Formats: sequence, structure tokens, C-alpha cells
Amino acid sequence: MLKAYQKIHTLREPAYFKTWLVRIVMNECHQLNRNRKNLVSIEESTEPYSKDHGYEKIDLEQMLDSLPKEQKQLLKLYHLDDISIHELSLIFEVPENTIKTRLRRAREKMREELTKHEEVSTWKNGKNN
Repeated sequence: MLKAYQKIHTLREPAYFKTWLVRIVMNECHQLNRNRKNLVSIEESTEPYSKDHGYEKIDLEQMLDSLPKEQKQLLKLYHLDDISIHELSLIFEVPENTIKTRLRRAREKMREELTKHEEVSTWKNGKNN
């Protein structure tokens, strides 16, 4: 946030402040990750699945973690952070239609992962439950 404050004069269009700020935060996070390659994230250190009466629960974060990094970021920014397709195209510096295509592919991948998980959890002890 300090970096954004220091560089506020580089903002060309005030209407794109949110997009500009998100891009700065993303770049800073990537820089921190590059500098801290040997650290284990909290998500990696927690138990991957919880059990309730023998059935596995799927958490949204766990499903997102099964996706490639860019697809995970896109889905989070679009669906959880309510960033528009236009703003995403500015953040990722690609055309809007490219963002739409990437979002569609990410959703399809999530659907595949969910289907795989459902098939595994319905087939137990050689019997289809």
C-alpha cells in the first residue's frame, strides 16, 4: 500500500484506480513469493480435507488450489473480489475476450475437478453408493 501511495502520481486515469491498485498488490505478492521460495504457505500446511460422517467436504479454496495459478487468480478476482472483465483485462494486460476465454476454461477445469471428486466419493469398497 505504501508503494501505491508513493507512486500515485503515475496513475494516468483516476477511474482505473482499483485496477491499478490491484495490479500493484499482485506484483508485490509475486515479488514476495520470489523472495520467499522456501517458505510453506498456510494453505499447504493445513489438512487438505475434513471428514464428516465418512463423507469428504470440498472447500472452495481446495478446489481452487487444484487449478493452475493464473486460472485460480482469475476466478478469485472475478467471482470473489468482484473485479470486472474490463478491469481484469487491464490487470493482466490482455484483451477482454481473452479474459472471458480464460474464465470459461477455468470454470470448465473446476467442473472437471468437482466431477472427479464426486465419482471418487460415490465409489467405496467396490460398490457404487
